[in-house]
Amino acid sequence: MTKQIMIIGGGSCGLVCGAVLGRFIAESDLDAQVIILEKKEKLGKKLLATGNGRCNLSNRDLSMNHYEGHDLSTLESLIQNFDVQTFFEELGLWSKYQGDLLYPQSEQAVSVHECLLRTLNKYHVSSICECDVESIVKKKEKYHLYTNQKEFICDYVVLSMGGDAASQFGSDGSGFKLLKALGHHIYPTVPSLVQLVCRNMDKRLKGVRIHGTFKLYAAQKEVHQEKGEILFTEYGLSGISILQLSRYYQQYSDQKIEIGIDAVDQYEPSQLKEKLKWQLQQNGELQLNGIIHQKYANYLENGRIKEYSYKDLNTIVQLLKDYRFEIMGTKGKESAQVCIGGADVSEFNNETFESKLSAHLYAGGEILDVAGDCGGYNLHFAFASGNAIAKAIYQSLLMEV
Repeated sequence: MTKQIMIIGGGSCGLVCGAVLGRFIAESDLDAQVIILEKKEKLGKKLLATGNGRCNLSNRDLSMNHYEGHDLSTLESLIQNFDVQTFFEELGLWSKYQGDLLYPQSEQAVSVHECLLRTLNKYHVSSICECDVESIVKKKEKYHLYTNQKEFICDYVVLSMGGDAASQFGSDGSGFKLLKALGHHIYPTVPSLVQLVCRNMDKRLKGVRIHGTFKLYAAQKEVHQEKGEILFTEYGLSGISILQLSRYYQQYSDQKIEIGIDAVDQYEPSQLKEKLKWQLQQNGELQLNGIIHQKYANYLENGRIKEYSYKDLNTIVQLLKDYRFEIMGTKGKESAQVCIGGADVSEFNNETFESKLSAHLYAGGEILDVAGDCGGYNLHFAFASGNAIAKAIYQSLLMEV
């Protein structure tokens, strides 16, 4: 009798799992069928939007300090030993590194998307879109999936539905409910890689980009810093550096949180002071718009600097090196790239991602309590876990032959 494998969720993890498993089944001529059930109208919507459409696939630096979760120690080997570049090249997708970041050669997410869909089609993996799985019940050795379309009965179930960040792509937390009903513990989720909302934001700064070093302070104590770029918005702060810093917000949300901006991080304070002193001596005045973005300079000059004279240089240095914006909150899960929290990793085998509570039940990607930094870390884990699940199910199928 044909073995039925249902993958719930056609995101990055589910697509890789389906592609790899379909290939194994076809090449071994096993009597098994793989079907992907996707809630949205098409597969891989979030993948297409990743990295503003460029799709940062992975990173050279795969140290575990780029991941957040309650129990990640057992995942280090899987994450560090999975070679995303080689994996996709075997499927016909070329890629390249830009610094530490791995991108498709075309720098288009659609290339990754089409590569995976092509592989699914080649190995006869089918998909059913606009299919919402409402509950899963295990009866004897079979899983019964009750959906808005029909009931499915299968031998293996893979949950790759994402967490509850950016629900417009289908990850609305429904996977947590399914796992919880099957006995799994779910850690509460909070948004990560998300924009920050500032107190009394000056809307005239909207659209200003600043390159520099940015620090997150909790109760005046520095928690973490990022070097890169930020973007001012009408509500607060965005940009890669802010998304990275937002990872630490929830840990200190009961304290006063500030973001300090060093807009001239190429200078030490003493160097900057001497340069400002020289400019003052040469011109008799200081023009900050010759140093930093004009709108940001006007903001500091009009609202923060009373007069220009030598005695004010220490104040001006401080404003340029560490001007702070008070943070009132985040833009929430809808705007977040990922959430910290999710299904307890310790309840799944760290190599196969099979549930320790229910045989032939698997979970991978963002539904698990594994959240990475910006820089390809979340996609890397989604691909790695999807690949591991496919290999595990394949080995299980071979044992049943």
